[in-house]
Amino acid sequence: MYESEMSIRSDSRYHRQSKSRSRSKNDPLMKRLHDEKRRSGVKHSQPAARAVTIDPNVGLPSTAPHADEPHGMWYTIRKSIRGFWATRETEDTVTNKELYVRTTLRELFVYILFLSTTLVMTFGATNPTMYYLNNALQNVFVGTPYTELTDYAGLFKYLKGTMLDALFVEDWYNNQPVTDYGTPSDLIYYTNKILGLPRIRQLRVKNGSCNVPVEFKEIIFDCFSDYSIGQEATEPFGPDKTVGNGSNDTTNPATTLEPVVVTTAVTVTDATASNKTEIKTSPWIYQTATDTGMASYWGKLATYSGGGYILDLPKSKNESLKLIEKLEARRWLDQATRAVIVDLTVYNANLNYFATVRLCVEMPPTGVLVPTANIRVIKLIKLLTNNDYAVLAFEVIFCLFVAYYIGEELIEISKLKARYFRSFWNILDIIVLTCSTTCIICAICLFMQINENLTKLIAIVNKYVDFESLSFYQITLNNALAITVFCAWIKVFKYLSFNKTMMQLSSTLGRAAKDVASFAIMFFIVFFAFAQLGFFLFGTQLEAYNDVGTASFTLMRIILGDFDFDALYAANRLFGPLFFFMYIFFVFFVLLNMFLAIINDTYSAVKEDLANKRNDFEMSDYIMRGFKRLVRAFHIKRFERKRKGKPKTAVDDKILKNKALVELGRWEDDLKGRGYTEGEIAEVFGKVHTEAAGDSAEVKEQHGDLSALEGRVRKLETALSAILTNFDLALAKLDVMERVKLTRERKLDAIIDNLDGGKFHKTQKKLDLAAQDISSAKKKGG
Repeated sequence: MYESEMSIRSDSRYHRQSKSRSRSKNDPLMKRLHDEKRRSGVKHSQPAARAVTIDPNVGLPSTAPHADEPHGMWYTIRKSIRGFWATRETEDTVTNKELYVRTTLRELFVYILFLSTTLVMTFGATNPTMYYLNNALQNVFVGTPYTELTDYAGLFKYLKGTMLDALFVEDWYNNQPVTDYGTPSDLIYYTNKILGLPRIRQLRVKNGSCNVPVEFKEIIFDCFSDYSIGQEATEPFGPDKTVGNGSNDTTNPATTLEPVVVTTAVTVTDATASNKTEIKTSPWIYQTATDTGMASYWGKLATYSGGGYILDLPKSKNESLKLIEKLEARRWLDQATRAVIVDLTVYNANLNYFATVRLCVEMPPTGVLVPTANIRVIKLIKLLTNNDYAVLAFEVIFCLFVAYYIGEELIEISKLKARYFRSFWNILDIIVLTCSTTCIICAICLFMQINENLTKLIAIVNKYVDFESLSFYQITLNNALAITVFCAWIKVFKYLSFNKTMMQLSSTLGRAAKDVASFAIMFFIVFFAFAQLGFFLFGTQLEAYNDVGTASFTLMRIILGDFDFDALYAANRLFGPLFFFMYIFFVFFVLLNMFLAIINDTYSAVKEDLANKRNDFEMSDYIMRGFKRLVRAFHIKRFERKRKGKPKTAVDDKILKNKALVELGRWEDDLKGRGYTEGEIAEVFGKVHTEAAGDSAEVKEQHGDLSALEGRVRKLETALSAILTNFDLALAKLDVMERVKLTRERKLDAIIDNLDGGKFHKTQKKLDLAAQDISSAKKKGG
């Protein structure tokens, strides 16, 4: 009925427009204007003629697409691809709520799959047993003797005792040799195989690398500065500079330390080197980073180069002990020494894990030793068990997801241009994709290096084998995976923004951003003032304040309640307590509470706004509508409702089922579940907020009020449902009318422009001449 009325109205409008155009063309004034245009040489622009198909049902041009309109297979493919990457930013979801719901749910479902894949891949690459292997090596090498090193005598004692005992286990717990049971002696804890040879490396600085004051030049002749690559010593040293050069002079006591067979390190890039190639050198002769094949190392006090004075320990405990004793006798360590680094690599076949161990003992110019340790547990051989192959499958799926999201972000950037970078969630998407791409690149590089060189490296026995490059790729991959997982979890809030409860965190932080930024400036001014004050007051006495960065971390720990007041008091009995109480007052009691007040006020405002705001859509309602469509489509009578008389809404059914609910709080929760806002509920229930407790008369009175309220709520729900339904129908009709109007006007313009080529004028002229002949014939007949 509605469509027939629309077609009749369109036909009448079409005839009226045709008549008006005919009258305009017969008007003398219009003819004069056309003649003037032709004489002036101005041609009437006409659109290119195209075929027009008349629909016989309505007598108007057909709405089928023309040849110049988008259609065909390529258009269909592009449309399908666009739908595959459709998001709320690329689609018109503002006016189409149904499209908004479908797009949101599809994005959420796809992202849950991506997050699940990432978690499986990450947990598959990490195992709690890695910690236990790391802890075992820590207990062996980084125990109490190592952490308490203070001088060179203690360091040599550690090298000859604790370290060699850990590297070479010769006896079982029953004092029987391990070789009697067929167990190699180079097993740490009887299970961790040492790969290659352990290496001891010394780094030194030049004499005269610092300036001695004039007042002390007559009594102080040597000066050794802090370590730096520019001040690193590279010349041979020792009691006799010829030591280690192959001299056979045994008359000099210094030459009794025979040349040591030390081979250059075999790195990943040099794994093809022959295992029998040996270079005779000495721990007294400097080797460059190219010779050693080692990378620089970032220690606690400085960054050390890959070169140095090298000693590779042989496979025998007795031979290694003799070499270390000779180095100690000939004073291998002196004032110029700035670091002694011990490197080795072990493999645990029970767990299929590699571990790189680096012990670094730094010697600042003060003379006191600073020991540190760095142990990395990595998994290089990945495809051994069924779980490894399952993780590999998830890694491939992860790569596909990354490619999918890169395409999605490129489409959004091409559509939104600069507006794309104004959204926090879009910036987070870029971070996640950047970290994911880094993971893929590191995994590919690591796989190529392992596949090409790991077998060759493991086969090397009489050389130091450097696994630091492989360890670097693995640690970088683990760090990138950690950041990816963290950002991926935060990104979940992006897809839950349709729910007002889930929007509280993002809305609070977004609204408080300006206030927090202003507060942060004020906070850090005060904070860094206290950090520098602590450094200047206690930096020479307390390790926690020995530089500004360390002092800043110490003050952060004080905010969390981790502080050592006794150390401050012992360092300075006057300024220590004063500094502590001033910091607690200004930072803890004033600034921290100001920050909490900003967050609390903003959260209260956000919660009040969200209380009067409906959710973008109710998930339960959408699922219920889909279920009802499914029931109607398949005619499932079991779930079809038999309606009699007045139609009932979902709220009616809920109220009828819960007539026994008399507590006001339960009614409010029920209405909240149906989508009503807290403001609407407060307006309806404002007059009946009374205590549930009381005698039986009061309970009956409240029950009557609730019954009356039940009827009002039912009427309100029915009226609102009818109004919203009619409003939706009206909007749909107006939309259809507008689309039909635009389509038909476009077709009518095309027909008129087609007829405007001269045929219409000729026909009209013939009709005018015929009318004149008829009129003249009538006059003659009269």
